[in-house]
Amino acid sequence: MLRCLLSGPPLSRVLSGTCSRKLAYWNIEWKPAPYPCTSAQREAAAKRYGLLLTDYQPFEDDGYAPGDYPNMRNYNEANRDPWEHYDYYPVKRNYNEPVPFYWEFYSEAGADPDFQEVHHYGQPIWWICSPYGTLHVFSAGESKTIPILQKARTLHLRTRNVNSLSLPI
Repeated sequence: MLRCLLSGPPLSRVLSGTCSRKLAYWNIEWKPAPYPCTSAQREAAAKRYGLLLTDYQPFEDDGYAPGDYPNMRNYNEANRDPWEHYDYYPVKRNYNEPVPFYWEFYSEAGADPDFQEVHHYGQPIWWICSPYGTLHVFSAGESKTIPILQKARTLHLRTRNVNSLSLPI
């Protein structure tokens, strides 16, 4: 038993939860290779992603391209066939199927590039009038003027020898 423990990795790494093998789940082989410049590199990239050479089209090399990753049409998962038997049904995807580069944006609850918004007659007018109508409803009943007090009349305080409490006889 001691021989088994000494032949493998150190016991502290086996028992520890902070082993470098357990920290990340990223495989270096999944990273796209550099942009294919020759036809041999294009053939190798097409084979790597499981595509025919005629179907393989890399991103345009403008300096921001993700290497040899294929430029595929974006699609939403909700638009795929619901009756097809997928290997991984929650995302409607088969094993080793190439996906678009920004695949996580087009999940079933995400963006849909095939969706076209249709505005009906009069709808833009409601979009413009709604905020103004809401402001009008909330401001209804409010006083629109600034209250001003009447000017104080202090003329009787300036006169002399006047008894303000005296009554005329």
